[in-house]
Amino acid sequence: MRLSRSFLVLLKLSYMATGIGPYVEVAFYHKRSRTLLVTDAVIYVPKQPPETISKEALLAAAKNGLAVRLLSKGKNVPNEAIVDNKETRQKGWERMVLQILFLGPSDLLEPQRTFTQMSQKLIVSPIVKTLVFNKVPEKVKNWVDRIVTDWPFKRIIPAHFAAPVSASPSDFKAAFAFLNDLLGEKWNVGPILSLSLSTILGRAASYFPPDDMKTLSSLDEFLVSVGAVKKTVSGRKK
Repeated sequence: MRLSRSFLVLLKLSYMATGIGPYVEVAFYHKRSRTLLVTDAVIYVPKQPPETISKEALLAAAKNGLAVRLLSKGKNVPNEAIVDNKETRQKGWERMVLQILFLGPSDLLEPQRTFTQMSQKLIVSPIVKTLVFNKVPEKVKNWVDRIVTDWPFKRIIPAHFAAPVSASPSDFKAAFAFLNDLLGEKWNVGPILSLSLSTILGRAASYFPPDDMKTLSSLDEFLVSVGAVKKTVSGRKK
């Protein structure tokens, strides 16, 4: 497929300095459709499992196997027979998502609460945030600012999970609100009214439950201790 330069623009964000090896994030803007295309920058987890995931995979994820026993907050894990119905497939989908997002979520036995907090909104993946974006917050901020300033998009197509997603530049910037804490200053994420509406619609800033982040945080600490990645520091510090 040939793409005209007049319709497609490219921004390249390289994280060679993060210590985890070359990492490149790219964003494309299709002018005619006002669509932003990204690779790993943001995701949108749909409430229902996509048709591309097989019934067998969903039912397998719904079983109370070893992973569920290890990640159940010490609760009693029953040996339940797997019944093929909508509720069982949904549980399998929710467990899949939490393992993908957190590697080791706090509670796979009852995933609904965390899944609800992480789904149906535009977010930065916890893995990418923890291991990459947190390391170079000012570079990320500048990159996001360029995108939302130059490109008046109305939808986003991420490389993972659901697409296309109806979203504005304010929605995209809101997903990176965690940069406020890292930079030690209030980053203007857009008009208050716009963000309030985005929150109501389920597309606003990321929320990462602390208990579910423990595995990723421990992994990050280990990688820092062996020199594989740099510590999370303000982009303004040397």
